[in-house]
Amino acid sequence: VTVLGDEVLLADGRILERDYIPVRDGDDFLGHLWQYRDVTEARRAEQEVARAERHRRAVLDASLDAIFVLDEEGGIRETNPAASRALGWPQEEIRSRAFAEIVLSADASPGMRRDSARRCDGSVFPCEISVTEIPEEEPRRFVAVIHELGGGLPA
Repeated sequence: VTVLGDEVLLADGRILERDYIPVRDGDDFLGHLWQYRDVTEARRAEQEVARAERHRRAVLDASLDAIFVLDEEGGIRETNPAASRALGWPQEEIRSRAFAEIVLSADASPGMRRDSARRCDGSVFPCEISVTEIPEEEPRRFVAVIHELGGGLPA
């Protein structure tokens, strides 16, 4: 039986990935081939990426302000739960829209400003908007934060 990618944790904390391949000539068993690769750094990097993603998600989920990740055209790529609460749409519905459909000025340029935003029922609320470009991101992405003024987020 061939075994590929089996991980072995060593006492010193290193992680080896091993492959076992039986070597045969017809029905004759000639031996086996073992191959080991040290994947410790790769696994640690994967764990760090997963940890950073958990932290990023926790920050987005904990925010009371609506947060959007926008593409260059103003399309909404990602939102947080507060965006759904503020606008009244499910997150999937928000991601199918353009930022210009939500912000009355249709301005997604970097900076901070006062503006108004539209909920799914058509009502409008005053807000402060901050848009920042994510550095060194290709294709270009932006983070937009909508903070509702006076009255707070709907329940």
